[in-house]
Amino acid sequence: METYEIDLMDLNSSALVPVTVIQRESASTGDFILEVTVNGIPYQGVSEFFFPAFQLLRDELLSVGYGMNCCGALLNAHQSPMMSVCDKVYLLTLGQKTLRKDMVCIFDPATPENYPDTIHQNAFTEAWRRRLHSPAKD
Repeated sequence: METYEIDLMDLNSSALVPVTVIQRESASTGDFILEVTVNGIPYQGVSEFFFPAFQLLRDELLSVGYGMNCCGALLNAHQSPMMSVCDKVYLLTLGQKTLRKDMVCIFDPATPENYPDTIHQNAFTEAWRRRLHSPAKD
């Protein structure tokens, strides 16, 4: 079991809410389980891979008015398949390949501008891929 200390942003009041995200593994399936309790209410994301479990948790928190202040919640956060069982993501830059310096822990502190959901994050990743693989224009 791992724990990560992060702040949530109450999107209604702009108050910061410190929480502990608990990561554990399902005994029956081996899935990643990420859990947090806010005001006595538990929330969780469960997936075979780490970042999708995070995204499910993040989207559930967004649906009740909380944004996660961490790198994994940034619009440009993306996890490559080779990192799927760890807590690391790349922070993508449009038009640029990822480098080791672009790798961060999902739970490192950060404040997203708009607290994007998974749909917006995936759209950014697709735009990054298209731009990366499009022919260079002079």
